[in-house]
Amino acid sequence: MISATNGGADGASSDESWTVLVYVMGDTDLEMFALTDLEEMAGIDTTGNVTVVALVDRTPDAPGFSGYSDAGVLGIPNWEGTQLIEFANGEMTVMTSPDGSGEVELNLGTADQLAGFVSYGLNTFPADRSALVLWDHGGGWTGMGPDETDGLDLLNLTELHDGLQAGLDDADVDRLDLIGFDACLMATYEVAASVVGLADTLVASEELEPAHGWDYGVFNALASGEATTSQELGIAIADAYLEHARDYGTDTDVTLSVVDLNAFSGIREALAGLTDPLVEYSAESAPEVARAVIETREYGSSPKPENSSNIFDLGDFASNLSGLGIDAEIAQLQAAMDEAVVYKVAGPVAGRATGLSIYLPTSPEYFNPDYVENGFAPGWEAFLQSHYLAGTQIPDESVAQFLEDGGTYFFDEDGLNFVGYVDPVVESAIAEVVIYYGVVDPEDDNLYYIGEESGWIAGDGSGLVGAIYDLTILTISDGYDTSYAYTDFYFDEDEALLLFDVPMTYGSADLTDDDYVDLVLSLTVDATTGDVVSEVYFQVDEFGQWSEFAADPEGFVWPSVQMEDYDGSLVWVDGGDIPLFADIPSLEYSFEPIPSGTTLVAELWISDYAGNTDLLSLVDLVP
Repeated sequence: MISATNGGADGASSDESWTVLVYVMGDTDLEMFALTDLEEMAGIDTTGNVTVVALVDRTPDAPGFSGYSDAGVLGIPNWEGTQLIEFANGEMTVMTSPDGSGEVELNLGTADQLAGFVSYGLNTFPADRSALVLWDHGGGWTGMGPDETDGLDLLNLTELHDGLQAGLDDADVDRLDLIGFDACLMATYEVAASVVGLADTLVASEELEPAHGWDYGVFNALASGEATTSQELGIAIADAYLEHARDYGTDTDVTLSVVDLNAFSGIREALAGLTDPLVEYSAESAPEVARAVIETREYGSSPKPENSSNIFDLGDFASNLSGLGIDAEIAQLQAAMDEAVVYKVAGPVAGRATGLSIYLPTSPEYFNPDYVENGFAPGWEAFLQSHYLAGTQIPDESVAQFLEDGGTYFFDEDGLNFVGYVDPVVESAIAEVVIYYGVVDPEDDNLYYIGEESGWIAGDGSGLVGAIYDLTILTISDGYDTSYAYTDFYFDEDEALLLFDVPMTYGSADLTDDDYVDLVLSLTVDATTGDVVSEVYFQVDEFGQWSEFAADPEGFVWPSVQMEDYDGSLVWVDGGDIPLFADIPSLEYSFEPIPSGTTLVAELWISDYAGNTDLLSLVDLVP
């Protein structure tokens, strides 16, 4: 049996051979970006001891795949099914498929296909060392995919584990040296738990990945001898990815982690040590847990909470827990993560990324029951359930509630200042303060909510909470028409950057498709100059899979706002009467002051750890 050695200083040399397998689930709207990455793979030096093989699934040239690619690549014309490709001497060679046939349509969302590819690759191209990269949309614990032609089939973590194990067993290989995920949100505790024992080193992103993904030219480090171990290769991949993002202007919040899976048991044990007291004393810990989540960096977030991933940074969450008497347990988890996460890169606003994230929906409303089967974290799931149970047992006197006549507001050079008071007992249970703001459109007399941002808790026992709104509104223009947009705003003081998540909807050029796409524009603005630093449009599907969105410039986008319906409920509606052309590079963004005399509506909301809420509201004219 071939047994891969541990990464790191393992005595490997540049004379060792490598087989690099790439599992390209390109039967999605990311197809055009797969072609670019195939060209990068063709640039890998394979004249020595490096073999590169990819299984590449593409979309059919058919209605319903608007915006996808029918282009050829490196002399090979477009294909509609799945091709097995070897890269050599700067060229791509189409090989016989693993099942012995030519071009076929394979469902890459199954364990069997992954097993077949791994087995074929390692048996046909045996080497001293091996790497597997999986390429597509990603969703963390939900897995990767979907394979659109084959019933939107996801490769979930159970299938990933089983397929990889079967492929390795069939090739009589103990484990991979490196497994990588060129996809969004895959550097999670759950993903690592699903592949531990099947690879030495994991390379993946905590955050959403821009569509350009990795720079596959980095695998030349194997041929040059710059990388001789799995950890050295992982570090090279991470550095090249960050540089790639800088070249594309998408580096603001990218992350990539290199994890020693042989040290993962330390994280598992430390996490159990951290959660055991949180479960045992769930009622006492629940307020602190809820507040810690609010302060923790989230990945794959959306102003529409039903679309959010609920994936949060694990190390950041632990560091935000305080006052519970578990400092030793927190320190143990941080030490275990420092040992396992051997390297990481992060953009300027992702400095709090610690290398691994975890599924952390604090409300049972957003807990996905599939996590129980496919999450690979049974102890963590027990902690979540204990937290939900504690929420049902909150004392009546601690339920979120403002004091009577406890609110006031004023306007100054900062904008609207809105404050309120709660009982000190209630203050200890408050998890979050948020201000929502809207305007009344004089043309139709409807109320439209245009944004939200976090407020603050004094935390000194006074019961004072508050928030500030600067009285501006985001407008987006395609050069012909302009729409208002809703913003979920956060200010990064350390980097002096304004960060906005903007909900949007995309429709195809013919506007006849029933399947519209939910988008989130991640917009970063320099707080000093007002210049747009980066703008990336991400999509999320009904399976919780995220990726950068590739828009047909002849399609349309609708920025969203919230409207108060006739029954008082809030619904998402278009921010303008006319959609904007989805020629994303030409879109322009501006923050405009709300005109004086406009009717402003603002609501200051508090919520406790059980999810109970209360609010103060005001209606006034903008001065």
